[in-house]
Amino acid sequence: YLVKNILKNSFLVPFGYTITNKEEIELLKNKNIEYPVIVKLNSEGSSMGMTKDSIVYNYNDLHKEVCKLLDKYDRTVLIEQYISGKDISMIYVEGLGALGPCIVNCDSEFYDYEMKSIKDDTVDIKTLDGKFNDLKDTVCKMANRLDIKGYAKLDFRLHDDKCYLIEINSQVVFDSKLSLLNEYEFNDIVSYIVSRALTTTKKINSVGIRGNINE
Repeated sequence: YLVKNILKNSFLVPFGYTITNKEEIELLKNKNIEYPVIVKLNSEGSSMGMTKDSIVYNYNDLHKEVCKLLDKYDRTVLIEQYISGKDISMIYVEGLGALGPCIVNCDSEFYDYEMKSIKDDTVDIKTLDGKFNDLKDTVCKMANRLDIKGYAKLDFRLHDDKCYLIEINSQVVFDSKLSLLNEYEFNDIVSYIVSRALTTTKKINSVGIRGNINE
């Protein structure tokens, strides 16, 4: 939520709200929400807690799904505009720029927790053909705005030829099977990241804002 608020004035990001307790859900009745929306944990990786029921089409289902996540995980819940389309990812490596993208093909509405865990062998991840210079430029600008160090994976939804930022994963698991490395060898990339980390002692800046349903 914080990342998207920092970037929303310059890049395509879904609108959203955060919910920290059940009382705040009632405030959504006064919001002009356009369904469908997707309900997920704000600060967990691997799509933890997400299922086919995470996409909701009315307030009653929204209330049910938010309560389910609050009860089970006791974490802040993100309610966000649902962007239909294809999942694509880019890797950003400090000093090298943007690598990729790859596209995720799976038997699910989105790349959910089940697909990332017990059904991982059914997921097909392929490199997309083309230069994607605009997207690579966007990734580098996002990384610069957030002062990302080391490396990160940026996930987008491709909808009507537009890429909406879904998530930025800092220090994400770097799988050698992902087709994102372009002309670089996996071992060379890892060595490069480690060597650069040894010379980087501090971040240039630190940004962050707090927002909630009352804003």
